[in-house]
Amino acid sequence: MDTFMEQIIVRRKTGKDFAIIAGIIVAAVVLLAASMIAFMITGIVLIPFIVIIGVCYGGFFLLGMRNLEYEYSFTNGDVTVDKIINRRSRKRMVSFDCKDVEDMGLYDEKAAQKLEGRAFDKRFSCGEIDMGQGCWYMDCHSKKHGHVLLTFSPNDEIIEAIKAALPYLVRQQAFPRQVG
Repeated sequence: MDTFMEQIIVRRKTGKDFAIIAGIIVAAVVLLAASMIAFMITGIVLIPFIVIIGVCYGGFFLLGMRNLEYEYSFTNGDVTVDKIINRRSRKRMVSFDCKDVEDMGLYDEKAAQKLEGRAFDKRFSCGEIDMGQGCWYMDCHSKKHGHVLLTFSPNDEIIEAIKAALPYLVRQQAFPRQVG
């Protein structure tokens, strides 16, 4: 029987996101002011009109790029993570088979210290918050990216599906049996 599960996580905005948004707004105001000054100097009406349209479109586009969602898909042991930008475009971040997972666990201070010294070809932070509380990590091999570190925020159903598809030793390390 085929197993398919998916989950969409909305990425929370961080201080960095708010700083970028503020920068875009300030840049738009400066460009609009500059176009008005150019209009006053030259008297050509077309310049501020074109700049206003360009700034509005560009600002709308750039502000929308800060609206991120991640979709986790699990299909018969294959995990796929896609990034959805402003509900308009989708980009495949990473895809791998659970058989290729070398390590998995909750991403806490102990895990961060353990993973800090390791060399990865690519690191993907695809969680609700960047490598924060409640995130899980997976150290795996992807055909496209090589040795990968993925941090993500899956729900219990996705975790259980991944758990069942992991190699035995990885599963024992990531999910030790609870006594009592």
